[in-house]
Amino acid sequence: FGRARLAAPKLLIPGAEMRATAEGKSAVLGNGVRIRLEAGSLRLAVADKDAQTLIMPLGRVFVDVPKLPVGATLSVRTPDAEVRVHGTRFHVIRTGKDTQVQVVEGVVEVRPEGIGRPVQMLRAGESATVGSAEAYREGLRRSMLDALDHGEFVAAEKQIGELAGSSADPSQLAEAQALLAWSL
Repeated sequence: FGRARLAAPKLLIPGAEMRATAEGKSAVLGNGVRIRLEAGSLRLAVADKDAQTLIMPLGRVFVDVPKLPVGATLSVRTPDAEVRVHGTRFHVIRTGKDTQVQVVEGVVEVRPEGIGRPVQMLRAGESATVGSAEAYREGLRRSMLDALDHGEFVAAEKQIGELAGSSADPSQLAEAQALLAWSL
């Protein structure tokens, strides 16, 4: 009596998109996962009994994942990384330049976009920032050019291989192949 009743979070179905601007929005998935989108947009791309995938191009979300059945996963994908969990509570923040992951409880696996980037396992209290794939490739390119400038051909060849493996851009691939040929 006398208290405002909070609305139950809506059920998010595959293909549905949430947007939060001035105030956050809450939703729940069919398997009991609770989502609090504090800013930006989020879409449920895949939802079957063994896997759910949320896509967040930009924004901030808090996810509370109950213990999932063996083999089942939930992931939050941004342009920079995929964050996979099995049962935990965590934040994912996607800015215009990177993705930040903060674990409140449990363990998450952070898989940066791009070939050759190391996977990170984060535990409660830990966080990580994953730069964009473009920034990662630009860092490889700068390292490769610096190694070539200093005559460090073995190091340059390693960087060239990583750059070629992490890029689908034809001009970057062509540059990497030309520099590899030159260094050999």
